[in-house]
Amino acid sequence: LELNGRVLGEKPTTRAEEFKAVFTVPYVPGELKATGLSGGRPVETCVLRTAGPAARLQVTLDRKLYRANGQDLAYVTVQAVDENGAWQPTATPRVTFSLEGDGTLAGVGSGDLTSFDSYQGPERTLFQGRALAVVRLGSNPGRITLTVTAPGLPSTTVSLHSVKP
Repeated sequence: LELNGRVLGEKPTTRAEEFKAVFTVPYVPGELKATGLSGGRPVETCVLRTAGPAARLQVTLDRKLYRANGQDLAYVTVQAVDENGAWQPTATPRVTFSLEGDGTLAGVGSGDLTSFDSYQGPERTLFQGRALAVVRLGSNPGRITLTVTAPGLPSTTVSLHSVKP
């Protein structure tokens, strides 16, 4: 295990250790790198990096094409990311969703169990830097544009494409 290029230690991960290595690591911004070794040679690497301040919103669709049948749902994930595209889990801006085209905003959520926001409203505060919008596609094929805005961050737009089933 390495923290910012400095080796913190090496531990076996055999059946006796239940295939895990446990380290106590002080918090320091930067890079934590775990390398799995077999016979002294690297076989697997996992890297975690500290995220910087939220710089933009990243939108991800659950798939590329949707059915224009009035029932199909698109699940759109929104997350705050830093300038390098790393997820920023402490970002909590309030995001607003708006749609253009033949579709409706079926619901929004963030996983925050303490929130009193309506699941059917167009706004949601990010929880752990993330939120989800559910868009119900209409019956007319074509493009639906979803725009997501948040104070202090540039707005982002994504297009959903629907076809006749």
